[in-house]
Amino acid sequence: MSNSPTFTNFIDQKTAYLERDAWLDSGGRIDKFFLFYDWFCPNDELLSRANALFPQAMKAMFMLGVDASKTYVFFKNNCRGMADGTYDDLRICDGITGDVVWTIVPKNDSGQCEIWGRLNNWDGALVETDRGLTVALEMARKQKEEMEMHKNTQTENA
Repeated sequence: MSNSPTFTNFIDQKTAYLERDAWLDSGGRIDKFFLFYDWFCPNDELLSRANALFPQAMKAMFMLGVDASKTYVFFKNNCRGMADGTYDDLRICDGITGDVVWTIVPKNDSGQCEIWGRLNNWDGALVETDRGLTVALEMARKQKEEMEMHKNTQTENA
């Protein structure tokens, strides 16, 4: 994504969602697919799935300390195999580069909450738990803080 003046951040997305019941994509356009980038479920399921994911995105932004003015979110519906059904995730992206910073799967096809991130260069899930989204986000936040503290200590000792 380029650093263009049409960039819509999460604050704009949240305002549109809460005040106008509209869905804005990263370019500020009304999104008739409710922020879904890719999906395998029927189109008529997207709105209800998006309505479930958006509050989870708001919680994740807050709990992970993500700067909502510099990021945006989109959703993805995933399918491991046609017989297995689908599950949803949300992606938090850097507003300048468009790179995904966090991928959060509130409930995968095994019933687990997963959090993936740039924090560990996408080398496996940072968190995988059956204890729910709030616990998973708290675990990820602690990992983030520990890694930042470790990084700061290394910088000071260099």
